Amino acid sequence: MIGGPFAAALARTALPPALERSAARDTAVIALESSWPARWSPEALRSAAGPQADLLFPRGAPEIAEYAFDLGDRLLAATCDVSGIGRISGRVRALTLARLDLMHAGGEGPRRALAALQQPWAARFFARAVLRSADAIWTHADPEGDGMAFVTRRLTLAGILGPLLLYWQARADDRPALESYLDRRLAEVRAIGRVRARLSGRAA
Repeated sequence: MIGGPFAAALARTALPPALERSAARDTAVIALESSWPARWSPEALRSAAGPQADLLFPRGAPEIAEYAFDLGDRLLAATCDVSGIGRISGRVRALTLARLDLMHAGGEGPRRALAALQQPWAARFFARAVLRSADAIWTHADPEGDGMAFVTRRLTLAGILGPLLLYWQARADDRPALESYLDRRLAEVRAIGRVRARLSGRAA
């Protein structure tokens, strides 16, 4: 296993940089989520959190939504205990579903955030938000994880999370359908991994 500085350098290259967090930003986004505006915008943020609140997010609604996703990731890490689940894959599954549950419990706020990230000009904000969520889930599921698989696991989960979030937007009230969708995608990843392992064994 290759770890330490190599894994850290690889993660810095492949994963998005950490967001600039602050109590003021947290408070502003929480106020916006609680106000449930019909559309997220700097104007809605000023209305919910004060006349200067939009200055905290100079890039507008996509930046606000990206930060809201980071808040959700932090809440997941603080509230979801998966220590009783033995297999790491089981922890990843449980945390992914718990992340959707947090969004569902948030009412219209998370829906508005996701809608803001679906705009054509917000693609990079959406990609960063999904990658950070994947990183948060894997870090919570496997805090000691390192090595070459550190980044590939996160990128693979991000590839599942992106479509899953859009599926959640359409099927948020149908938990069995969400679980089935997630399980199918995870099974596909495991199947690909087994094929790669067999091919690697033959090549050796």
